[in-house]
Amino acid sequence: DSTNHLVVRGEERSFILHMPPSYDESTAAAVLFMFHGLNSDAQAAASSYYNWKATADNNGFIVVFPDSLTPPGKNIEFPPGTILYTNYDGTGKRWDIAHVFATNRCDSQDIDFVLAILDWLQSNYNIRASHVFASGHSYGAFFSYYCAVCLPEQITAFAEHSGGLYEYQVIPEIWSIWWPIDVPASPPELAGMLLHSTGDTVVGYSNSLLLAAQMDSQAQMAELVSLPESLGHNWDSSRNQTQWNFFLEHAPMIDDDGDGMADPWESTHGLDPQSPDGEDDPDGDGMSNLQEYLADTHPLDPSSALRMQPPGWLGDDAILIRWSSSTNRTYELMYSTNLMQGFQPLASNLPGRAPENVYTDSPGASPRFYRVRTAP
Repeated sequence: DSTNHLVVRGEERSFILHMPPSYDESTAAAVLFMFHGLNSDAQAAASSYYNWKATADNNGFIVVFPDSLTPPGKNIEFPPGTILYTNYDGTGKRWDIAHVFATNRCDSQDIDFVLAILDWLQSNYNIRASHVFASGHSYGAFFSYYCAVCLPEQITAFAEHSGGLYEYQVIPEIWSIWWPIDVPASPPELAGMLLHSTGDTVVGYSNSLLLAAQMDSQAQMAELVSLPESLGHNWDSSRNQTQWNFFLEHAPMIDDDGDGMADPWESTHGLDPQSPDGEDDPDGDGMSNLQEYLADTHPLDPSSALRMQPPGWLGDDAILIRWSSSTNRTYELMYSTNLMQGFQPLASNLPGRAPENVYTDSPGASPRFYRVRTAP
């Protein structure tokens, strides 16, 4: 790891940079910003407690751990001279978020800091601009969301852990202000994973519920992950990979070799992401690597394939249909009473229930042929 320094708005700033061992300057790498919590620092965010460095090493992305300053406290006054909320965004070492009455709600020295880090990374490393993500804990969670709103052309997707959204009522039932910032209407798309323990007594679970509701009202993409009550305000590092998978799902597919398969999927399944091997069938199961990718089966395991099992007769005109499945895919089930006339839909948008899906059909007197495929 390296500690690096930049000057932003006349202040010397620092950040820790973690490079995965697999980094190769010939291949553009994704980047994650991890923002620490209130009165914390970059060193804590880079620690094994958060465990992002291990996740980065397993997935081959760069992690940036910026360090905050101590901006002055802010009050909400209405009417002018009457303080409604004192130090509404906290005090101490924390991220700079523009005043809720500011004309430019993104006028923040830390937004400029993030942009300066990105410029520095682009000058010194081969980074993939379409795959820059943000995550954070507690106050850092609020700032992660804030960054995603203020930097829609730079931040592809975000996660917030134990943060969310606050509502400050200036005139009850008439005028409310959202902190850290209002949810914008789509487009552009704002994609966020909101992780929160139902037992959090520091920042209430209701804050993430509020953010999810506001994002939904603006046609934005929010995935709420409710964590166990016993977790409280602590970080769940077992969900790091869940966050990373979410980020990749909401970013353009990385396919540098042009074989139709996502390069991260190839790497985790033992294939070479620099080799156009989509038509190969290394496990000899009759499915090409590309077909295995589309089905999310394993290209090196001949027992892992999208297959239907023989139907089971349940009696009373009921047949049990079974097929191998993946939780990362949805499925379409079709049937035909005459193969010369093709297939027609029976059921669609069936979520994968690994290791297999089951479906009950009532075919009537006519014989039926069945076929299953992954949904496009």
